[in-house]
Amino acid sequence: MKTIESRGLSAGSLYKLLFIGLLIPLFIFSVACGVASFFGYSTVTFNDQQVFGLKGLIVGSILGIVIPVIMAAILWCLMAFGVWAWTRVRKINLTIKE
Repeated sequence: MKTIESRGLSAGSLYKLLFIGLLIPLFIFSVACGVASFFGYSTVTFNDQQVFGLKGLIVGSILGIVIPVIMAAILWCLMAFGVWAWTRVRKINLTIKE
């Protein structure tokens, strides 16, 4: 393992970490909800209406991509400010696995 001492993270790197970290589990969950909706369970809601069948599977998959983008953008704004404020006081130590 390698430790890097830094005065901050780039905005792009921070967003990329957030997006990838949110995309995989939320996409799997959304596709699972879409599959359940395909079989008639009311797991996917769009515009305050339950969506079923093939449309539910497609909407669930699309939401599995859109929701992580929105969540990552909101969290990125908050975390970018937090990292910026923290690096004014102390350095950040990042440990990288090889």
